[in-house]
Amino acid sequence: MANVRNTQNLVEVLYGDSHANVRSTQTLIEVLHGDAHANVRQTQTLLEVLFAVTTTSTTTTTVTTTTVPGSICYGHDTAVEEDNIEDFTGKWEGPGTISGSGDSEKVQFYVGQYKRLIAPHYYGTGQAVVKLNKYQTGDNVSIYYKTAGSPGAIGAAEWSDYSGEFTSQGFVDVLLGRNYDPNITTSTTTSTTTVTTTTITAPIYTVWDRVSAIGGSWGDSTYSSEINYRLKLAAADMSNGGTGTEVRILIQGHGSSSTGIDGVSFGEQNGTTDDYASTPTRFTFSSSNTTTITAGSSKWTDWVAMDIDDTKSFLLHVYQVNRTNYYPYISGTSFRERPGTGDDTMLVTVTGYSDPGYHYFIEEVQIRAIV
Repeated sequence: MANVRNTQNLVEVLYGDSHANVRSTQTLIEVLHGDAHANVRQTQTLLEVLFAVTTTSTTTTTVTTTTVPGSICYGHDTAVEEDNIEDFTGKWEGPGTISGSGDSEKVQFYVGQYKRLIAPHYYGTGQAVVKLNKYQTGDNVSIYYKTAGSPGAIGAAEWSDYSGEFTSQGFVDVLLGRNYDPNITTSTTTSTTTVTTTTITAPIYTVWDRVSAIGGSWGDSTYSSEINYRLKLAAADMSNGGTGTEVRILIQGHGSSSTGIDGVSFGEQNGTTDDYASTPTRFTFSSSNTTTITAGSSKWTDWVAMDIDDTKSFLLHVYQVNRTNYYPYISGTSFRERPGTGDDTMLVTVTGYSDPGYHYFIEEVQIRAIV
């Protein structure tokens, strides 16, 4: 009888470009090696591929390229971070059989065979990076890529064995293989490999984070009134400005009670004042100005179109309506606050703010390259 061993692999591939939209893929591969005279081994590999794309829409008689609609997950439907969900069917090609549905969808192929995207995608120019083992632990999987400036040229290009960051010329194709080299003829065996998930997401960069800028650990308190807060993000604490055109903000909630948030805005600071330099950008939660953060957790805002010049200081505003308001805090001097009536979220010029000696709510600010 054959022995059985199970492993899991995660591969994440990012295609990033400071002037490109983003798209990514994630693939979970289960490999079974064995025949009548061999042990059986099962492996699972999760591949996440992130591709940067431009917003340019180009149509010819044979090729149409459009803006990527956010991130995509293939082969898994629940508890994913990606914006969109797709099946393997109709999206990937190569020897093997797609079976199952929902979270159980998978693709199985023999060792010496492969799976690749059905057609090269237009990702724009920029750097591409591969990372391993984001969602699962496990072994390696062979990854190959080819890139060219047009769909016709990419067909004639040779596959490259991925060994580190490479430059996308515009169109990119990606191939997964187990004991397979796409540039040579390879004999197959009776062992098989199963692909179960693939996701495509955006390259994301941190602009500001609380740990680096403030430090400390969150405490919790309450305030039984309406209140406005403005956080000052000093230029010295910011980085990665200009790397993208969409921004999101991570809001920390109270440790043991739900936290209501009724307004969030972000924009360049006017000198050293409590005022914005111009009309700020409002940030939403699932397209709503308000949200409730579950006790002991945090919540991201939606991605909102804006760029950041990290040589300048910014303000980040949080508003809570009149109720028993729960909030997290850390000792610090970055925040300004104004108790009392009125929503200042979108006000450029404000008065009555003071320094309470604490930092509230804001955990991280991120940017991604959607153009």
